[in-house]
Amino acid sequence: MTHHVHIGKLADHVTKRKVLDAAELRHLDACPHCRSDANWLEALGSLRRFEPPKSAVDKAIKYFNKKADAA
Repeated sequence: MTHHVHIGKLADHVTKRKVLDAAELRHLDACPHCRSDANWLEALGSLRRFEPPKSAVDKAIKYFNKKADAA
């Protein structure tokens, strides 16, 4: 495989929606560029699992409501 794995395919692989074929998996193991992209997507996915505390959300809403009222 001479081309990098498409970022969309990497995203599907990282989120376990689709499995890469054997050539793509070999390329992913050997290619620092694609491995870096996959690591970045994994880190990005972990951010999606973060849920701020309700108190922080309530404070943010209150803050922005005050800003909107003042405008």
